[in-house]
Amino acid sequence: QQMRKVDPHTSVSVAGFTVEDEEKLKSLSDSFRAVYARWIATLDTNWWKASTPHAIIAGGALASLWHHEAPKDWDMYFPSKEACKRLEDYYSVMPGAGDVTGTPNFKQDGYNAITVGDKVQLVTSIYGHSLAILKTFDYLHACWYWDSRDQKLWITPAILNAIKDKQLVVNNKERLTPERFQKFRDRGWTPRGK
Repeated sequence: QQMRKVDPHTSVSVAGFTVEDEEKLKSLSDSFRAVYARWIATLDTNWWKASTPHAIIAGGALASLWHHEAPKDWDMYFPSKEACKRLEDYYSVMPGAGDVTGTPNFKQDGYNAITVGDKVQLVTSIYGHSLAILKTFDYLHACWYWDSRDQKLWITPAILNAIKDKQLVVNNKERLTPERFQKFRDRGWTPRGK
């Protein structure tokens, strides 16, 4: 299915979403915008102007918010290895920048990430075009993204249905682990077709 943009500035329903779903998605998009803005506000202005890191937010946060749960974290991804390196360099030479609670070598589910303030994970081991990043995710419910360039949430009806129904639909079988499967099962998620 083609990714569809949920535009917070229109009330026109997008094909495949109910009006109620679209309104809820718009509200959740505002949450991602706020997380991104809070992170940007922690950065040194001169560094920010020189590097302008475009980011996407993706992963499990949308599913958590949809089900009225607090996200464990907010995963941000970047377009290039160079952007990730600039972030690692910035946080390694700016002690206390962004209320750092981790280091560039922090590991989470096998990924390298910099943990900053408000549970933001700046993922530095996966980068590239948004759709290429999404292909690395184990389950479909994590394959939406919010883009800092257009400030919009991109999602398909199939992804939203997996979230709404708490269905574990495999996206990348090479990324599956028994521990993550069990974590979702413990939280009430079921494999598709079960």
